[in-house]
Amino acid sequence: MPDKKNPKNKEVIKSEDSDGKAVSVAVVKPNSNKIKQAQLAYNKAFRAALESGALLRQKLDNYMREQEIWDDKKEKEYAELLEKINESEKSLAKGGIKLSEAKDVAIQMRVDRGEFRDLISERTYLDTNTAEGQADNARFNHLIYLSILDEKTGKPFFESVEDYEEKATEPYAAAAASELARMMYDLDPDYDKNLPENQFLSDYGFVNEDMRLVNKEGQFVTADGQLVNEEGRLVDEEGNMIDKDGNPLDEDFNYKLDQKPFLDDSGKDVPIPKSEEEEEEEKAEAKKEKAPVAKKSTKTKAKTTTEDADSAS
Repeated sequence: MPDKKNPKNKEVIKSEDSDGKAVSVAVVKPNSNKIKQAQLAYNKAFRAALESGALLRQKLDNYMREQEIWDDKKEKEYAELLEKINESEKSLAKGGIKLSEAKDVAIQMRVDRGEFRDLISERTYLDTNTAEGQADNARFNHLIYLSILDEKTGKPFFESVEDYEEKATEPYAAAAASELARMMYDLDPDYDKNLPENQFLSDYGFVNEDMRLVNKEGQFVTADGQLVNEEGRLVDEEGNMIDKDGNPLDEDFNYKLDQKPFLDDSGKDVPIPKSEEEEEEEKAEAKKEKAPVAKKSTKTKAKTTTEDADSAS
């Protein structure tokens, strides 16, 4: 039972399924009994993973080096990126520099953090497949099954762990899982927004609520201030797509320029070669034009006068 004195032990998630139908579930912080049940699921999954040949987490570094997924060069890059991010964070915390310079520091911090995440993404993926990683996942899935309840009945919303795993990608399921993780591990739902670089950019109006870079007019811009549309494509003041040099582009990203004819070595225009089909059509049309026009035959009916009739009689 959730602690009524602590409302944070229970949260109601109002979301929807993949068809857009409204779904409401209750997320309850698991008690000791539920945690014990989930631990049993962990132990079972851990044994199964080892029996199937999964690596132990402590052996992951050696495996990555053996497979050339990680080496001394990447290790050095890892350390350098961490150092750059830390130095940038100190610079923003310290202040005392030009605002424009601080903006550049914050934007570069974003780039460095993105590169850092890309660098460790392979390791993160492999870690989830270690024996411990698979067991951690089984434990959390079991906790979701026990802790995501029907808002009205208070009974488990999912019929089983397998039922949750089949529906894990549903918007309401993902939202509920995120809320449970926040409850258990004290995760910050606004983690990215609260990063030092994003907090600085937000405080000084360099980004909007979605953390996208904007100018003083609220228009989307690149790191160097060029206008872009919602898709991130460069645009001019009227919103027309352009390339980095300001040349106009159409919706398919083709250049919209007045094309002049190409020239041969003597400077004369070179027409676009015609296809065989086009040439055949032109020949057929030319034959029609050259064909002689047949003359129409006219018949003249003889006129019979009164005098002719008298002489005949």
